[in-house]
Amino acid sequence: MSNAKNTSRCPYLPPSEMNTAQRDIYDEVAPALADKYGDQFVHTLPDGSLTGPLNVHLKTPDLYRPFWNLIGKVFTQPGLTETMLEVIILNIASPNHYDCKYMRYAHIRVAKAVGLDENIRKAVANGEKGSGPGWDLRLDLTWEISTSMLESRGNIPSQLWNKAKQELGEQSLLAIVQVAAAYQYQANLLNAHRQEIPPGEELLA
Repeated sequence: MSNAKNTSRCPYLPPSEMNTAQRDIYDEVAPALADKYGDQFVHTLPDGSLTGPLNVHLKTPDLYRPFWNLIGKVFTQPGLTETMLEVIILNIASPNHYDCKYMRYAHIRVAKAVGLDENIRKAVANGEKGSGPGWDLRLDLTWEISTSMLESRGNIPSQLWNKAKQELGEQSLLAIVQVAAAYQYQANLLNAHRQEIPPGEELLA
């Protein structure tokens, strides 16, 4: 077991302690994480242990590829920008909804990297609607749709649905819904396993 402090239900797992199925996943995903996120947030500890959702998914390796294949498809849906994606995820992770600390920790940093304004990313991460420069109609409707899904268990009012469809287009609307649904699954997993932010890290940046 990793020497890094972790009191969650899913202790860090260094590569030396992984079984064959877990190590196969690790060898695939560790380089991909480094390539995609670099040092935006701590996804890999010094002993090689993964943090966050990938640490959780190592516990059920047979479910890893089906889930992450879905996430990969959802992320690349037409009509979905990187900033829209981060608004959805930070909204889900905010204290008003899932209060998913690891998700807030990682994605406020990713949001910074993709160019989301500091005031916007901190507002959304704290459960508030964004405003000011950079907060356009596209981000506003993204926040409204994802908030409605969270608060109404997916029962988005027709008026809001139709407005988003008209202003954003059907492809963008459907992409927002898919991301919001998929990341609620992810937030549930992280919270159920009490997955913590990495040792020595601050929640918000």
